[in-house]
Amino acid sequence: MATGTAGTYLSKDEGLTWTKIDGGSYNVCIKTQHGKLTLLAGGNGKIAMFSMK
Repeated sequence: MATGTAGTYLSKDEGLTWTKIDGGSYNVCIKTQHGKLTLLAGGNGKIAMFSMK
């Protein structure tokens, strides 16, 4: 997963191809220790969660 001002993108093939999954502007993303939940944070306290099933 990669995020920035242009949106959030997900790759399922180690970065060969990317799919845009969100158009919001975020500055950082971090995957939790168990690896199924990713937290994103952006400007003005904006927070989002992405869950892999």
